[in-house]
Amino acid sequence: NEYGTNNWHGEQVAADGTTFSDAAIAQVGNTVVIAAEGIFNSLDVYWQTDDTSGWHAETVAGIQTTYSVPSIAQNGNSTIIAAEGPSNSLDFYWAYNGSSNWGPEQVAGAGTTFSAPSITANTLGNGVNIAAEGPSDSLDFYWAINGTSTWHPEVVAGAGTTATTPAISA
Repeated sequence: NEYGTNNWHGEQVAADGTTFSDAAIAQVGNTVVIAAEGIFNSLDVYWQTDDTSGWHAETVAGIQTTYSVPSIAQNGNSTIIAAEGPSNSLDFYWAYNGSSNWGPEQVAGAGTTFSAPSITANTLGNGVNIAAEGPSDSLDFYWAINGTSTWHPEVVAGAGTTATTPAISA
């Protein structure tokens, strides 16, 4: 939609039979980026530069890596994505804007994550924040400083407090 109008324009981003979750969307620089669970539990992104046509597809993580709706955000000059991984793990991916070289990291191991995560960049703290439902319906929070792969886990609210995907904002 163009600002100030009621003219909505529809575009098919991905072919039929290629996405198997709800989509997550973010404005990253001058590009729209959409992430979704792809065929055979892969993680796919689709991007298009503003005011252009034609969507570009990339596979962020291959088959049997993604088991939830991903969450996506901009972090400085990078795109960041979090998703539930195999065996209820929590996975994180990042790539510099304009690059298709995705860096994978495991935030939390098997048996830690029971919902789609939510992700945000913490520009004041120069890092990444992720929230997800943890074991026994707890609310779990993870953070890392940009440029490091050390993730710090915290339990925000204990057992029986969270039964759905949490939201997060910095």
